[in-house]
Amino acid sequence: MDLNDELTMFPGPKISSLLYLQSSHRSSIVWDVGGGDSQRSRRRNPTQARFPPLHGSMIPILEDLRFDGVSRLSCINIDWSLITALVERWRPETHSFHLPVGECTVTLQDVGVLLGLRIDGDVITGTTGGVDGGWTNLVERIFGKRPKEEDKELKGGRLQLSWLTSCIKNLQDSPSEDDVKRYTQSYILQLIAGILFTDHSGGQVHCMYIPLIQDFDRCKSLAWGAAVLAYLFRELCKSCRAGVEEMAGCVLLLQLWAWTRLPFLAPVPRGPVLETLDNPLWCDRAGPYGMR
Repeated sequence: MDLNDELTMFPGPKISSLLYLQSSHRSSIVWDVGGGDSQRSRRRNPTQARFPPLHGSMIPILEDLRFDGVSRLSCINIDWSLITALVERWRPETHSFHLPVGECTVTLQDVGVLLGLRIDGDVITGTTGGVDGGWTNLVERIFGKRPKEEDKELKGGRLQLSWLTSCIKNLQDSPSEDDVKRYTQSYILQLIAGILFTDHSGGQVHCMYIPLIQDFDRCKSLAWGAAVLAYLFRELCKSCRAGVEEMAGCVLLLQLWAWTRLPFLAPVPRGPVLETLDNPLWCDRAGPYGMR
């Protein structure tokens, strides 16, 4: 193979000293044997019946915590072929996408503008090993009911979202302040597990997130956007390996970024957004740039 011949197709990289992980990268498999199935992610969409419905009393809280953008945008269908194509071009050596036009990546500014999440503030940190009194006591203290470990409602620090949905009943017309807070905390956990920090466990959420949303004043001071971006980078580095079939992380952010930065990939608008895609409760309220 003559690398100086302009008619010769060479998959690359031309200089292997920088992209030294090519042998284990999924792009090497695509070049040799062709493309495979599109990657998937275990998302939970707020428009689904298993997701707790929005209530008008939650809206001001979600806006104050800056989770309103994620709640509104998560109804967007994911183009898994687009996500797969981006993953095939992600390089863990540089944490950027290698495209014919050059390198590019998702930035903190993209997260803040597209999703509306806070990108400055206190660092999100904690432990997965447990808290004083155990995860079970923490869940009971926050949500008023004790999950049964023998029924696997709570196992290894992971709480079943189906249990959380059944435990927290839908709000009535005039709910109490405590009921609104508990219901909103449950809703945010669903957003965390289903949209922002998805993993490979399906319908579960790790209890390590509960202390972060226990106090709303502390919750709104945390840099959720920075954590979402760091988690997405880590999952991109995992999913670009050869043989990996499922991706985790906020694929919604990745798709919105691609539509914005590579607009020729974005769908052509066919008319105004329908109320089925944007809950009437958000009427006349400004949303993040991703809403466009």
